[in-house]
Amino acid sequence: MHMNLPDDAIVAGILSNDLNEAIFYIYKQYAELISFNVVTMGGGLQDREDIFQETVITFIDLVRKSKFRGDSSIKTFLVSVAQNVWLNELKIIENKYFSNLLKIIGFSGYKIVLCFY
Repeated sequence: MHMNLPDDAIVAGILSNDLNEAIFYIYKQYAELISFNVVTMGGGLQDREDIFQETVITFIDLVRKSKFRGDSSIKTFLVSVAQNVWLNELKIIENKYFSNLLKIIGFSGYKIVLCFY
């Protein structure tokens, strides 16, 4: 395993279905950074593992669909994808929380708009 695998080699590995080396390298190089970012945005141990896994799956899918053009480094791209995945997860959690809260206080079936001044 090369210590510094170029981005184009990682992409080539994904496209040639040689995922083992590419995923292993991505994990070794970027898991700690992505985990740190998730934790700083309020995630826990399970969150950071889940977000990293979903980030890698999303990245592989985007590479195979030719949606990763290499305009940014893989590192930058993965961090951005992980942030978006985590923010989407937070929205889901928030919606579930408020939905349950509204049911508890008897407002189910109503749409409430919160305004802050």
